Amino acid sequence: MNNEDLVRFNAIMKFMYDMAIAKSQKYGDSWKIDGLGPKSLFVEINAKFQRLRHLLWEEGIHKKDPEEIHELMTDIGVYSILLIMKMELEMDSDMTRKYMEAIDARMKSNSMSIAQEYLQRVAHYLYPDKE
Repeated sequence: MNNEDLVRFNAIMKFMYDMAIAKSQKYGDSWKIDGLGPKSLFVEINAKFQRLRHLLWEEGIHKKDPEEIHELMTDIGVYSILLIMKMELEMDSDMTRKYMEAIDARMKSNSMSIAQEYLQRVAHYLYPDKE
């Protein structure tokens, strides 16, 4: 990613952060309280993904309000982060330490390539006809 991409990426992350704060004020820590563990957040992510898939494939991206699509994608991002946090909460201390070491190593070694790969997949997903 070039500097312009990184600035935009940061702006999107800030928007997601602000949205998470607003929703936490509305819903509190409800994402932590359930009997399903991480599966509950996966259900939320899947529901958002299925709605997004329907909008893009069934109805077509240009026939819908871009704000709805943006909100769905932002929700998926926030729920994904909450899923990581929930998984961390449910690990024992030794497993958490190993997990954090693995994440730290991965981020140090190839975080740019992970981000680039993700952005390429999103672009291909949104615009499959373009290369």
